[in-house]
Amino acid sequence: MKYTSLVEPASPTEEDFDAAAVTGTVVEPCRNIGASLADTPRPTAPTRLIRAGHADERCCTPMDVLWMIVIAAGLVLLSWYAFAAEPHWVSKDGQAFTCRLQYLNANLLPEGRWREAKAYLDNGFLVVKPRGSATRRPRTPTHFSVLKQGEDPPRGRVTYLLNTDATGSAGLCVMRIPAKSRAVTHVDALVGR
Repeated sequence: MKYTSLVEPASPTEEDFDAAAVTGTVVEPCRNIGASLADTPRPTAPTRLIRAGHADERCCTPMDVLWMIVIAAGLVLLSWYAFAAEPHWVSKDGQAFTCRLQYLNANLLPEGRWREAKAYLDNGFLVVKPRGSATRRPRTPTHFSVLKQGEDPPRGRVTYLLNTDATGSAGLCVMRIPAKSRAVTHVDALVGR
């Protein structure tokens, strides 16, 4: 197999020397340019060549499989956390906060999914404004009175049953906030008022 040089000018080949002998010209090999590929050692090949259809062919090593499992488990964990985590913000005085809200129908069954909402206290009422784009309920702030605290809330959460006052139109709903929030003491003060 004949190799050519990667640098210009190319090293003289056997044909050049043969042509020089016939014509009588002197051909000198290139100096200080670099050796041709034929003179350089070839890169070392892997110790085991893998050919298509070979009996001991492997697509990946056990370490590759381990890393794939670790990455897949990490993605599953991150997606679970994205759906399970509820971001919560509360003001320093505990009068304004974000919460999760779910409306109830006439039979006290959940209507729709939990929605994020902003809430603040106003003259003995809880004013709640649902966030999100596709709600059947109006996204205008609604005044709620706090009827009672939930009896069996999820772990680390506190739930409250809310009812609209005479001017509201949203009916009953359940509000959920973290149990360690500064807003819990202020909302507890509104229960049954």
